[in-house]
Amino acid sequence: MFFPGENIMHRFVIPFVKSEIDYVVISYKQNDQIVLEKMITSDSEDMSEDTASSTKIEYTLTQSESLSFRDDIPFTMQVNVYSLGGSRHTSHLLNSTNSVQYYREVMTNA
Repeated sequence: MFFPGENIMHRFVIPFVKSEIDYVVISYKQNDQIVLEKMITSDSEDMSEDTASSTKIEYTLTQSESLSFRDDIPFTMQVNVYSLGGSRHTSHLLNSTNSVQYYREVMTNA
């Protein structure tokens, strides 16, 4: 799944309007244990409007972050969206063995 020192780009779309989002926490889990969490704020360059009713999140897992995962165990992404009004919305993306709901692109190191 991962190679030592590899950078991984994740791109996915969430059904929320960007102007209503305060921040998003993405939790990566293996064996139901959180191995890595990323927080992305609405003013970050990693978050942009996709359509009038959805937001695109696009970010890179760094080399050290990608080493947090065990290669032989699929991971699951849980996305918690925190709105400006204080509410939280949780969704689960499909796991890494059937990447249908997000796009995984391997970035090569220059």
